[in-house]
Amino acid sequence: MKALLASLLLASTLASTHTPGPLRPQTAIEFILTKYERYPIVAMGRVEGEGNQSEVDFLKKLLADPRFRRGADDVVIECGNSRYQPILDRYVSGEDVP
Repeated sequence: MKALLASLLLASTLASTHTPGPLRPQTAIEFILTKYERYPIVAMGRVEGEGNQSEVDFLKKLLADPRFRRGADDVVIECGNSRYQPILDRYVSGEDVP
């Protein structure tokens, strides 16, 4: 199962398993998409601040790329207010949550 987790970057995993080769310029989208060829989970960190338009534009462009649809099976987005965590926990545990 492949997933995009918008909560953290697996930089340490990438660094420890990646064999350096010749460097070539690539866009952030190309970089992320190439990671799906090698890793079952690809994660991204969030830009600080709510409503960051450049982050929204980037994610829209990434999600619209046909290569993303071929590589990713699941998308997980971390969002919401922590005060609702107990309600979410009950829902995930299978309780009936209005």
